Order: sequence, then structure tokens, then C-alpha cells
Amino acid sequence: MVIELQLWHLISLLLSFFGAVWGSAKMLAAQFEKRIGERFDAQEKRGELTNERIDDLSSRFDDLDNALRTLKGDSGGHLRHTDLDDLRREQKDDREKLYTRINTIDAKMNQVIGEFRTTRDTLQMLMNKITQKGLE
Repeated sequence: MVIELQLWHLISLLLSFFGAVWGSAKMLAAQFEKRIGERFDAQEKRGELTNERIDDLSSRFDDLDNALRTLKGDSGGHLRHTDLDDLRREQKDDREKLYTRINTIDAKMNQVIGEFRTTRDTLQMLMNKITQKGLE
């Protein structure tokens, strides 16, 4: 059995093949970009929620500060020992919650940064392979 190909048939087959490879790579890159965009949007929403929580805690600290000033004014500038203990306990609980939340967010952000670096490296590797194949 003899298969006979003319030069222009061979060239058109090669162009079709490389076009299909290029289109597939471009579609894959578009899907990666879309997924990364979705992750960034999700992180922005989480950041906004965190900022709202921090604002809430800040207002609570302001309320505690105002309560402390009111107590100082009511007692002639001297606070009772039990009042100070109550305020310290409330502030310690709020601070512990805030630090725990900050550490959790920090760990999640480090994880996301690592995932983005891995994705970036994979995309760079794909682009290098595509350009190497194109130059050959």
C-alpha cells in the first residue's frame, strides 16, 4: 500500500495540527485565567468581610474606652479594682479573637500565594514548551 502526499497536503496537515495544538493551549490558558480571576474575587470578598469585622471590633474597643472614661468620671477619677478586672477580661477576650482571626487569615493567604505561584510556574512552563515547539 502506497500513501502519496503532495507537499501542499503535508503543509496543510501540519498547519492544521499546530493550529489545533495552539487553540487548545489558548483555551486552557483562558480557563486558568478565569479560575484565577474567580479566586481573586473570592479573596476580595473575604477581605471585605474581614475589614467589616475589624471595624466592628474597633467600635467595640471605642465603646470600652468610653465606658472606661465614664467609670473614671463617675468614681471621681479612681476605678474600683473589680471594674478594671472586668474591662481587662473583656479586652483580653476581644484581643484573643482578633489575633486568632488574623493568624487564620495569614495562613490562608500564604496558602493562596503558594497556589498562585504554582499556577504561574505551570503556565510559564506551558508557554516555554509551546514556544520551543514553535521554534523547532
